[in-house]
Amino acid sequence: MDGATVEGVVEVDFKNDKGETITGKAVYYTEPLDPDRGEGRFAGKLFFSAAKLSALGFVPTVGQVVNFLYDRDGRVKAVTIVDDDTVI
Repeated sequence: MDGATVEGVVEVDFKNDKGETITGKAVYYTEPLDPDRGEGRFAGKLFFSAAKLSALGFVPTVGQVVNFLYDRDGRVKAVTIVDDDTVI
């Protein structure tokens, strides 16, 4: 099954350099490597602010298979759930 598999979700709560509180979630994922690049899976991490999660309607859950759509600046623009069967 193609897509990124959510491997971990961490609640994030910190103050930025301006003293503003930032809340959200760090999402750890793996996805298949393109055969032209190598073999196996790539591991990555994305941060989503609480506002971004709400705007995307995305509730990350371990085991979900998703597709991330990025804008021209490399920011996540949309998340499509491919498989939400998180029961292991």
